[in-house]
Amino acid sequence: MRRCFKPLNSLTYIQDFLFWIITGFLLLYSIFTFNNGELRGYIFIAILLGIILYALLLSKYFTKALTYVFNFLNKIIFKPIYTTLKFLRDKFATFYKKIKEKLLTLKSKSKKIKTKKKENNKTVKLTSLDSNKSIKNKQKVSLKNIFKYKNAKIDKISN
Repeated sequence: MRRCFKPLNSLTYIQDFLFWIITGFLLLYSIFTFNNGELRGYIFIAILLGIILYALLLSKYFTKALTYVFNFLNKIIFKPIYTTLKFLRDKFATFYKKIKEKLLTLKSKSKKIKTKKKENNKTVKLTSLDSNKSIKNKQKVSLKNIFKYKNAKIDKISN
């Protein structure tokens, strides 16, 4: 399995621990089932001989077969799932970026509109330059209406 998937070191330790726990339980189950729980010297000799024969004769072929099976499962099951999830993640990311850009443009437009409204709400104190009394002395006028008064001097702009 490690040849196909390359797990992290911590995951390797967990896999090894689980392997030995399961192997120990299977060994104890076999001893209780087939030998009525009696531990004899020939059982330990048989276990040791089995490990040596496996390591010398069957290990290469068993490892190749399992590697082939895991690679096959990886191609058939895991790769399509991975590529589908990656495709969906990429599409979601582009969709998210587009929405974020649109929201930012809307936000900047709304700020511009707010600043224009604030500018339009400012008032100006005007002083009449003529004696035509079109405005009272030091009258407050909004910026929208300032151009109506031709002969006036701006004294102060306030919010």
